[in-house]
Amino acid sequence: MRELLQIREVKQLLEPMFESMLTSEELRSLTFRMVKVVDGMHGRGLPDSDVIELSRVWVRWQIAGEDGGSGNLILEGGADSLVRFVQSDLQDFIAESSFGWGELRGPLNPPTRGIRP
Repeated sequence: MRELLQIREVKQLLEPMFESMLTSEELRSLTFRMVKVVDGMHGRGLPDSDVIELSRVWVRWQIAGEDGGSGNLILEGGADSLVRFVQSDLQDFIAESSFGWGELRGPLNPPTRGIRP
C-alpha cells in the first residue's frame, strides 16, 4: 500500500530541516511549496489540505532569490528517511548557490515534529 499524507503534514516534517540548514537571513527569504510531478518544475503549489501520494510530489523552494527542489518524495523508510532525502538535495543546492557556495551544512540527525506516517 502506498503512503498518503496531507501537504501540511509533509511541510511539518520539512520545516525543522529548513530551520536547521539555513541562516536567519536565508530562512526569512525561504518560500517552499509542493507540486505534482505532472505540473513539472514550475507547477503551482498544492493546497495544504490536499492528500497526496508522496512519490508523485516535488518540493520546490526559493532561497535568497535562487530556485531549487527535491523530487519524488518517498516515505517507505519513514519520516526521518524522507527528511534526510530532502536534506541531501538541499545541501547540494546550498553548496552550489551563490549564497552558500561550497558550504557543508546540516545536522547529522535532522529533527522531525512527531509526525509518524
